[in-house]
Amino acid sequence: MPLTLSIDPASHLFRRLYPQEISPGLNVLLEDGEKILVLPEKADEESRKIYADLASMVQKRKGGKILSEKEVTEDQILNSSVMLFGDSWKNPLFSKLVSRPPESRSAERRQVACRWRSRGWGG
Repeated sequence: MPLTLSIDPASHLFRRLYPQEISPGLNVLLEDGEKILVLPEKADEESRKIYADLASMVQKRKGGKILSEKEVTEDQILNSSVMLFGDSWKNPLFSKLVSRPPESRSAERRQVACRWRSRGWGG
C-alpha cells in the first residue's frame, strides 16, 4: 500500500495559467475593462444604431470606451484591446496595422504576446 499519492507533481495539468499563456478570445476582450469599442463612420442609419446599441450594451456590462473611427488614435489602439464594429476595420489606421503587424509584440498584463510571420498577412 503506497504511503503518498502524487498527482501531477510538476503542475502540468492542474495549475492556473499565466495571462501570457491564455489564447486570445472574445471573453478576454470583453473582460478588459479598458477596451476600446470603435464605431464605423460610414454605415447606414440602421446599422449605426445597431452598432451603437451593441457597443453601449458591452460598455454597460463590461466597461470600455466607445469611440468613432475619427476619435481613435494609433497610440490608443496599440496599447488597448480593440473591438471594431462594421467596416471600421477598413479605416487606414486599422488596415495599416492589420496588413503589416510588427514582427513581434511583447505586451503587458492583460494582453497577448504574439509573433507574426509576414506570410499570410499581406506582407
